[in-house]
Amino acid sequence: MLNIYLTCPYTYSDKSICREQFEIAAQLASQVITTGAFVFSPVLLGHPIILQHTSFPTTSYEEWALFTWKKIRRQAETLHSWADALLVADLTDTPECAHVQLDIALFRKAEKPVRFIKPTHIQSQLTTLLKEFKQSKWSRL
Repeated sequence: MLNIYLTCPYTYSDKSICREQFEIAAQLASQVITTGAFVFSPVLLGHPIILQHTSFPTTSYEEWALFTWKKIRRQAETLHSWADALLVADLTDTPECAHVQLDIALFRKAEKPVRFIKPTHIQSQLTTLLKEFKQSKWSRL
């Protein structure tokens, strides 16, 4: 089975933008799952947890989001070794996003495939990318 680590920008300080980013990650992940591959995304894990801020009224949303996102990112980075390849959602803010750039750097250092995918061309790009991943030396197939 192929294990994909899906990363994309996540602007936790702006609730409307982070919702859009979450939806893009969910759409990409659902497409990956339909191919039979496994997928993990820190955005899909973190977004619902960050939205639980109302359970902690003594902390501002920004403080809660930053604290939670740092914890989730630390946990997520332990899954880099599990993944065969990195799939990067190619959004306008991807180049400026520190955690996405860290994921890219760590996967390249491990000599694992890193590929970018535009959410507007998911299906056509995904078929090609998954074939390429399956043929890589990292695939467990």
